[in-house]
Amino acid sequence: MTFARFAEALIDQGCAVTALTSRGWARAGDPEFAPLDVRTYGWSARGLDAVAQRMVGTRVGLLGRHLQALALVVAARPPPDASEPAGSWS
Repeated sequence: MTFARFAEALIDQGCAVTALTSRGWARAGDPEFAPLDVRTYGWSARGLDAVAQRMVGTRVGLLGRHLQALALVVAARPPPDASEPAGSWS
């Protein structure tokens, strides 16, 4: 709920707010909160996150946490521009 209130305050100040989640926004469509632009992970980040979640709580839990962070980075990366070579970063 803290994120929702913070996002709402930013929207009230005229900022554009986009929420990136692994599985969606539970409060989507809730009239109590300002409407958010909600994006979910793409297929590659979802797969990486699923593998990472299975690791958390095991002996390789720290690796799982690092993979979850990597999944977030992969999901937040903008889509490649068709005019740039594959794999290039802008």
